[in-house]
Amino acid sequence: LYVSAADQAGTVQDDPISNCAGACLDTFEPFHEKNFSAVTILEPLDFTVFARHGAGGLQLSYRGQPLYRAATDLKSGDMTGTATEGFTAAIP
Repeated sequence: LYVSAADQAGTVQDDPISNCAGACLDTFEPFHEKNFSAVTILEPLDFTVFARHGAGGLQLSYRGQPLYRAATDLKSGDMTGTATEGFTAAIP
């Protein structure tokens, strides 16, 4: 999973703002899983779901940062999205 430097992190009062639109969405899809379970080393309360502005739909955030999945990651362990400027791996 990835986060983008172009996004605005959410706060207790405000939802995050995802700025990935247009061509960005060709490579990075907003991450949202209906049955998401955090591994035991992560705090479930660090994850929130928010409604994306404009593009619509729901997206999951971790500690206020919108999460993305890279379409170019074809197998477990791939980290191709880090080659795109402004995107880094989401690290706890």
